[in-house]
Amino acid sequence: MLRFLTLENQKETDLLSIYLQDGSLNFWPSTVPEELIDELFPENLLVANTYDAYTFTVKKIENQ
Repeated sequence: MLRFLTLENQKETDLLSIYLQDGSLNFWPSTVPEELIDELFPENLLVANTYDAYTFTVKKIENQ
């Protein structure tokens, strides 16, 4: 996901949710319902926030 979002044709000011909610990009395993992504993913994050969102998520998982 990070490699895809750091390609030159992605704009840092695009909403990250646009890409992460696109089922054709296969960012999520089939066990994760698309409705759940739509419901829970913050829409105000930008492509520029990809790495920070990833590290935040990893830290949250590790602290559980």
